[in-house]
Amino acid sequence: MYYVGAAALILIGLYVILVKSNLIKVIIGIHLLDTGVNVLLVSVGYIKGGKAPIFTGTSLGPAQFVDPIPQALVLTAIV
Repeated sequence: MYYVGAAALILIGLYVILVKSNLIKVIIGIHLLDTGVNVLLVSVGYIKGGKAPIFTGTSLGPAQFVDPIPQALVLTAIV
């Protein structure tokens, strides 16, 4: 589901960047493209029912943790 939204944002952003000649519209297209890539990265690392990768006293398997790398990449891209 999130992949469809991310793909739509990326495609709309690419369309606006390639077709429009107005600088403001191109900047909006770049922002849409950036947002689509961020949504795609977060959705790649998402696991339904997953827990944050913070080790506590409970013993959870590695498959039950959400991947922290895409989250770190998105936070870096936002800042």
